[in-house]
Amino acid sequence: MVGAQIIVSSPYTRCLQTAAIISRITGIPLTVEVDLHEWIPDLTFMNKPGEARELGADFKACKGSYPKGETRRWESIDMMSARLIRALKKHSNHDKIIIVTHGMLMHQLKPYGHIPNCYVDELDFDENFKSPGWVDKHYSHLFS
Repeated sequence: MVGAQIIVSSPYTRCLQTAAIISRITGIPLTVEVDLHEWIPDLTFMNKPGEARELGADFKACKGSYPKGETRRWESIDMMSARLIRALKKHSNHDKIIIVTHGMLMHQLKPYGHIPNCYVDELDFDENFKSPGWVDKHYSHLFS
């Protein structure tokens, strides 16, 4: 965190609370980046109770990509990755930033295994950055 110029956080409560504590302790300015939110199980936002788990199981069965010629209600890995990269590029004028976000997005930054809560790591990010996409060990524990 030494040398960070800004903290960029997901708008979701658990991330924002963590980011706010880091900002208060370090004095580093905090900004909210709406597109750093977690994966969207239903892009129509019309899911019924219990459907999110079913949509997540389908996401997992399809390894995050729509079958050829089909669409699904859930956000694909490619959509999630593109959203993440767009959000980070907005802050490329800074040499070093702190990102406070969710596990599924973090898996699109680096080939992590298990990510503990409040995990701190460094990442080199530039205009040529490519997300790793689907990696079985990243998502195998989800929606079981």
